[in-house]
Amino acid sequence: MKAVVVGGSGFLGRHVVKQLAVAVGGGPLDLVCAGRSLPDEPLPGAFVQGDRTDPDVVRDLMERGPDIWIDLALFEPAEMEHLVAAWERAGRAVRRFVVAGSIAEYGLSRRHRLPVAEDVPLDAEGSYGRGKAEAWKVGERAAAKRAFPLSWAVLPQLWGSGDPHGRDARWIAALLRGEAILLRGNGRTLLPDGYVETAAAAIVHLAFAPGADGARVNVAGPATLTPLSYLKWAASALGRSLRVLHAHPDIVAAAERVTFSSFRPPFGDYDFGLDLSHLSALGFAAGIPPAEGVRRTALWHASAAGRRLAERAGCPAAPDYGADERRIRQVLAGAVERLHAV
Repeated sequence: MKAVVVGGSGFLGRHVVKQLAVAVGGGPLDLVCAGRSLPDEPLPGAFVQGDRTDPDVVRDLMERGPDIWIDLALFEPAEMEHLVAAWERAGRAVRRFVVAGSIAEYGLSRRHRLPVAEDVPLDAEGSYGRGKAEAWKVGERAAAKRAFPLSWAVLPQLWGSGDPHGRDARWIAALLRGEAILLRGNGRTLLPDGYVETAAAAIVHLAFAPGADGARVNVAGPATLTPLSYLKWAASALGRSLRVLHAHPDIVAAAERVTFSSFRPPFGDYDFGLDLSHLSALGFAAGIPPAEGVRRTALWHASAAGRRLAERAGCPAAPDYGADERRIRQVLAGAVERLHAV
């Protein structure tokens, strides 16, 4: 089997590559990964360095004749148009495209009935969400009118070992240092956030599942995860005690205005969940239980590899989350309530 994974060297992509190897069960896998920059660590198969937004790069990858195309880096409608055109020029050889969508296409609005199913009207927020939503519409039309074999995998924010953004690492490092962790609210909101290994397995499942052509499918996002449950499982895995400071959302908002900083917890502080019944109907099992995912994540981030990644986490243009939080904590001194010491 021939497969192309665009974005294969990234956080999600590396897990997708591993799951592809599992899916072929030891059979032959002719794999090509593509990305803008060279991978930090070796990947199986070939690697093509190129810009996903360049139609010539897409055309050259398509001419390699893949059976499966997994695209984790498509963000705009024009990129979907180029993908469809390249597929048609190459003789429609690809049997299945799986493209990563985003929960941002739905809009994180309380108007949605929870859990959010794939058929709700799209209410995208921000340029990222709007770009993904418009790209989906282009692909949906191509699937309906030109038999373009697209599966659109709607992803929440992902967590797990290897996350380069440092979301998990911030909390886990605080646990290892014995620090109290600040939460906005009571920490019991339902999170749409998904475990990366489960998301990767679901994406690969869609690459082979009968009946997934033209489908828009929510993946990952266990409804049993809350900030407090994540912290308790992580503390247990690390053998550390857990101390949590709770601040009322209005108090945090006031501190943000005073400090011109933003409190960015690793996970959101609003109830939002994805309906996974469509994914289940396509034959995907439940995936890795959240508690086990947190255990693996905590142990990995506490390892030498995890600490090395944490040291270089984030892009140069990203805000200094740690500095923001320190400024907000100074303003909040005395305005938080110590409710949990687990």
